[in-house]
Amino acid sequence: MFKIALSFITAFVVAQSGISTKKDIKVLPTTQQRVPIAQSTYSYDDTIVYARGTKREYFVNERIRVQLKIRRNAYIYFWTVSASGKGYLILPNSFDTFNKYRKNLKYVVPNRSSKFSFVSDREGIERIYILATNKRISAGTIRSIFNYRSGGGVVPTASHKDISNFISKDIKVIAKRENFKYDIKSFDIEVYNRSR
Repeated sequence: MFKIALSFITAFVVAQSGISTKKDIKVLPTTQQRVPIAQSTYSYDDTIVYARGTKREYFVNERIRVQLKIRRNAYIYFWTVSASGKGYLILPNSFDTFNKYRKNLKYVVPNRSSKFSFVSDREGIERIYILATNKRISAGTIRSIFNYRSGGGVVPTASHKDISNFISKDIKVIAKRENFKYDIKSFDIEVYNRSR
């Protein structure tokens, strides 16, 4: 289960924020079908130089950090899909709304001063999608794609089908409607039990 947690709390549940263990990001098992990624828009398809974990392997409950470098100034969004087929926007989130990144800089997300962490509480594969756009996607647009979660409502959620539509179809529609360009990449993070 991939979660967002406050960095100064060792427990991986954010009680103060309305995020509970049932509502946090979960592990995407290796047996689940991959969601197809929409082709990037021409002339923006090489914006993401790389996006990957700072380590190849992580242990359960270890803080996960992501390295990112982009070729153009862009707004960055992090998405993931859980084992139950729910899609989640994990960054920006209620702890960090910043999502404008500058070209040719190396980023580590979350950084050491962030008020949150990403963790996984079970063994498996975490699939993370990174979306770079030349214009900000409004909260209204995100809510129109995802079913807004009840009981705290920090992170929008969607079914596996909705995530597929977002990545393969909706992003193209939004790009055309809102006249923006984008690049999208995905990568996996392997999570193991310490006892292995």
